Amino acid sequence: MSLSLEGGNRQIPELQRNMEILKEVSFFEGFPVEVLKLLAYLCVRGEYEEGDIIFEKGDDPGMAYYILSGSTVLVRDGSQGEEKLRSYAAGEFIGGFSLLGPMPALFTLRAETQLSAIILTREQFTKVLEQHVELNPLLRKAMLKQLRRWEKLNIEELDTCCLQKVGVTLL
Repeated sequence: MSLSLEGGNRQIPELQRNMEILKEVSFFEGFPVEVLKLLAYLCVRGEYEEGDIIFEKGDDPGMAYYILSGSTVLVRDGSQGEEKLRSYAAGEFIGGFSLLGPMPALFTLRAETQLSAIILTREQFTKVLEQHVELNPLLRKAMLKQLRRWEKLNIEELDTCCLQKVGVTLL
């Protein structure tokens, strides 16, 4: 994997593109423009080759990824070897909750194809939150929305025998 850590030497079009992307990510819904600009500036570009491990089970990457191009695959070790759980492709934002605190990975994420992503780290995001405490209610709303979407998607796919094991909103 390679990261572009050019910081202040970045071209304005890349900064504008990052900002436009962040505006569309529901995790950042309602964030003020000045905060989105700061986050867009703090994002770095990650380039991965097919087969690169982005993070492994047990890792706490402390990063969120917006996939610009390519795809990833989420896998776990199963009784029959490696099991593919799902893929993520261009236009998807993953790892948002890891921006809020330690979240050791339950699975391994690997580049399925050549992959380009913009990455925001927990450390950077925490510094922004410390400067903008007014974001806390917006984050709570975004987290609840994400949990609801996850629960709806996963419950609709389960057999009735498995429903006793899920129901995040019932906790």
